[in-house]
Amino acid sequence: MFYVFLLGVAAAGGVVYLFIASLYPGLKEERFGVLEPLPPLGKWQLDVESESGRAATADGKKLEMRFLFEEGGLIGPGKLLRQSRLRDAASNEILHALPDQIIKRKRIRQIVS
Repeated sequence: MFYVFLLGVAAAGGVVYLFIASLYPGLKEERFGVLEPLPPLGKWQLDVESESGRAATADGKKLEMRFLFEEGGLIGPGKLLRQSRLRDAASNEILHALPDQIIKRKRIRQIVS
């Protein structure tokens, strides 16, 4: 029973810490970091830099991709999606649409002086 009480005290301390961190501007960003900036959204771009893009070019195809951002709710920051499709290099016809991929955004620490 004592361990349950100890766990409750630790959880309450964590909640109080997060509440106080949200009161002071910049404290949460300094402690946890900010999300990296978003890439250009919504515009199809030719991918020739990645390994799959070079393989598609060698096969006579073009790999195009675009990024979309779905807003999150109260809890999550949102999802960054990458959509990809293959086009024929000669006729520019869409051959295949690849499944969407969720891209995990990294947190960047900011040093405030």
